[in-house]
Amino acid sequence: MSRAPPVPEPFGAASAMGVNLDRGLGSLLAKEYGDDMVFVNIEYRLGVMGFGGFDDVEGGEAFRGASNNGLLDQLRALEWIHENIKGFGGDAGNVTIFGESAGGGSVSLLPVVLRYQNRENDLFRRVIAESGNPNLAYTPGSDRAMVKILMEETGSKNMDDLMAADTEAVQNALIQVMRYNPAPSYDGIYLPGSYAEALELLKSDEILALDWMLGSNADECRFIAHYCYDHETGKCSTENLDGYLEFKLNQARQTMSAEDNQKLDEYISRLTIDKTAESGSAAGWKNTAVFNAFSFFLPTYDLADLRAEKGAKTYLYYFKPESASAAMGAAHGVEVFSVFNEPEPKTVLDAAVEDNITLSRNMSAMWVNFAKTGVPVCDAFDWSKHPYTKDDPELLIIEKDGSMKAGKNIHEPEKEYLYPLFRKDPEEIARCYWTVEPEMFVMYLHP
Repeated sequence: MSRAPPVPEPFGAASAMGVNLDRGLGSLLAKEYGDDMVFVNIEYRLGVMGFGGFDDVEGGEAFRGASNNGLLDQLRALEWIHENIKGFGGDAGNVTIFGESAGGGSVSLLPVVLRYQNRENDLFRRVIAESGNPNLAYTPGSDRAMVKILMEETGSKNMDDLMAADTEAVQNALIQVMRYNPAPSYDGIYLPGSYAEALELLKSDEILALDWMLGSNADECRFIAHYCYDHETGKCSTENLDGYLEFKLNQARQTMSAEDNQKLDEYISRLTIDKTAESGSAAGWKNTAVFNAFSFFLPTYDLADLRAEKGAKTYLYYFKPESASAAMGAAHGVEVFSVFNEPEPKTVLDAAVEDNITLSRNMSAMWVNFAKTGVPVCDAFDWSKHPYTKDDPELLIIEKDGSMKAGKNIHEPEKEYLYPLFRKDPEEIARCYWTVEPEMFVMYLHP
């Protein structure tokens, strides 16, 4: 194992720590469970400042590893927590890290960063990854597109030019850069050089010793319907959404052989769609299923299965409650407000079940109990009796009505038809889906 250079001191992380009890989602957890837990929300650099690679820029060698600055900020914040949380009534030896989407990817990658650096993990003992996985990272070199735009927009030829650039010019450039979807990078410096290498590190005893909860939503990629949703009429331009999903599917197809495309067609032909016309076309929902599999379901099973193979403590969930928008369904992020104990839906992305209060209480209690003790349990269900194991791979299924039950074999068609395609090039296929191309995104979703 190569050893990465020491982690530098990122700016701004420590000062961003704290608990806001007056507003924000974290306040709902803190008010409900604050007698025996401390909730801390951290901030970290985003966009090109957090995940831009300057290797191709003259003078960029001084910024080696900058494409993972966002992850380093998160580690520095966790160090601050380790050093200071006792003063807030917390226990530095019983920390759980959790996040959704990019946050789910981050918390899945932070143990890898520590292991890759041969660093003992005394910062956290549990991980909750919602709709995020270790494959939410770019391959080497993919982090430089944002930097190229930044240099062009500011008229900079080298790092000295960029450092001397006018503040307003930099700010305007960052607006353009932020249209892209930034992520950490497998850089061979702070993270290993590939997703496959990361999976090997995730098999290490140090990481297997962590308690881990992870899962995904039934209709993850329908989140992008939010961008063609009219808040005044309450309707979504599903034709635009279907067009964008078709564009993304074609991107993925271009990475596959003719034989693999035939396998993909076979999977799609076997899908049964039970959706209303208002929610979008059957073809659009089938494309949704492919998107979900490559970007979320299959890499999530990669992690869950390798942990189950080693007998590591793992809990896997599948969230099905839908939002108020038929076009979104159980989209990416719909579970977040329930996890944070939001008592009633307030946005089109909230779960719209008949008894949202009970769903929120159950999910927040489950998450908090896991964070405190490693035992996920609430009044409605004892998930601790249904871990995800090699011999009995059970999941917690949160049904459309908000009820909870144990189940298995949820994604057997995806594993049968799509896993062989995903395994050939997991980074490339997944990135075809979750990477945003601003021009195409605008063309379809903001015509």
